[in-house]
Amino acid sequence: ATAQTVINSYYFDFGMDGSSRGALTKGADVNGHYWNNISQVSTNNKVDQSVSYSLVNADSLPSAYTLTLAGAAFTCNGMSGGGGLLTPSVEELGDLAVATATEDYFFASNSEHCTIRLNGLDVNKGYQFKILGSRSATDVRIADYTLRGQWAVQGSLQVAGKDMGGSGINQNTANVYTSPVLFPAADGSISLTVHRQYAGSGAYFPINCMRMQEMTDVPSPACELYIDCGHSDGNNGECTPSSDANGIYWNNLSDNTTSATAVSMVSTDNTARGYRLLSQERFRETDTIMEDVWQTPIPNTCMLSGKKA
Repeated sequence: ATAQTVINSYYFDFGMDGSSRGALTKGADVNGHYWNNISQVSTNNKVDQSVSYSLVNADSLPSAYTLTLAGAAFTCNGMSGGGGLLTPSVEELGDLAVATATEDYFFASNSEHCTIRLNGLDVNKGYQFKILGSRSATDVRIADYTLRGQWAVQGSLQVAGKDMGGSGINQNTANVYTSPVLFPAADGSISLTVHRQYAGSGAYFPINCMRMQEMTDVPSPACELYIDCGHSDGNNGECTPSSDANGIYWNNLSDNTTSATAVSMVSTDNTARGYRLLSQERFRETDTIMEDVWQTPIPNTCMLSGKKA
């Protein structure tokens, strides 16, 4: 197989623009990397969603790429008063261990879905993301990071919790989410949505900083399949209509019993792929209005079995 080649890296510092709650990452860091500061704040520490940021790579060379914000507006916080990560460890975080980048953060609150959108990317190149979320708090807080390009992937991080970074250190100091390599959507965009993992997984969900690597020689997937697992009774959840607002067709798995009829699967363009989808064992239901989720007894694991028709 051809080795993937990283041709560019882009670094992002999410947070305040120079106050008691955080600072910009200016000039080259200790690794010689230059950062994109995403930091324009309006009233009540809410992030200004009207700004479009032109991006530079790690060598400070300008690109044709931009970053914009959508969905619910992020809020900013950081430093000691806001629970930022003040003394990051190079051994644990590598090239993201830059204090001005980790000490402050954007965050989504409660059921908010706050989105970062990268625009103008090269549809023939692959992109991989390394994300840090950290905020000092004794309650367990788990953030989900959902990336959408030609297809969607989702990762999670526990960002806070009593002694999770060691005795008396109540925040994430060592863990990052590293995504699979994604291709941009047809319009050259990849979006990143920050939100809670599930109701009860905390109230505030940060993103402190991020690296995006641009790659060549990445094999493209043969097809993309979207699956919605959950209720279809209209009260505790519903099927995703096809096509959705993005023109994507979905496969709805709404019967969680082992005797269910298999779903004949289609790709995002509504092409039959010759696969069937069914549950391998009965799922446990989590009944939450507008947030229908099925889980196996293993936390955060959804086991599905796809069979050739």
